[in-house]
Amino acid sequence: MAKIYILHSKENNSFVRSLMRNLVNNGHEIILSDFEVGHDINMSIKKAMQSADIHIALISNKSLNSNYFINELSQIRNYSVHSNLRKLFIPVFFQIFHSKHYPTQSKISEGYL
Repeated sequence: MAKIYILHSKENNSFVRSLMRNLVNNGHEIILSDFEVGHDINMSIKKAMQSADIHIALISNKSLNSNYFINELSQIRNYSVHSNLRKLFIPVFFQIFHSKHYPTQSKISEGYL
């Protein structure tokens, strides 16, 4: 099956652990970055990107407040789009909107959306 790299914010760890378990249970391999002290973070990200077939970015309100997340998201997106290796990039929007942001039924029936 596929080798999958998941970009996420640490605030979403419980959801990510569940996602990773489901992916592994379905035969996929999870690729992790090596974020040890003294290692070049950008090189670790690049190595993980290159070894993965699929890049999943779990985008949430909390992750969008992290400069590290935005930097890595940009790197993964650019690598996926510009690589000749046809890497699949899947953005997943998680806990972004609250019910007050959804259109009301009246706006839908009035033709606003």
